[in-house]
Amino acid sequence: MENGVGRVFVFRCHGCLDGNGASPEEIVRTATKQGARFFIIDATDAAYVDTPGVRWLLRLRALIENMGKGLRIVTHSKSPVTRNLQMLQVDIDRYETLATAWRTPWTTASNDRSLRRRAARNRAA
Repeated sequence: MENGVGRVFVFRCHGCLDGNGASPEEIVRTATKQGARFFIIDATDAAYVDTPGVRWLLRLRALIENMGKGLRIVTHSKSPVTRNLQMLQVDIDRYETLATAWRTPWTTASNDRSLRRRAARNRAA
């Protein structure tokens, strides 16, 4: 994974989204130390996402939302990543391009009631 830091932290996944690599806790800690408020996973080059990768992604989303920050994923509509996320009914903001994910106004747990409820459920779990 490569990343860019600023207000938006971008992860570029090459290969597989399989949960191997940096832990969600490590990623969030590093990004927030550098001032990131929003997170984008660019999985356009990822070959697939498997079950451990989905668990990793859900853990990352929970950490980010519990802090009142936002997470988006970029995948092509016909990619295996998109197909697996849809099949497993993973509720995450998905975009076709990095540019669209970047430019679209952000909704976070701090300003969206449904996200605040989901963040509360995450904390309770």
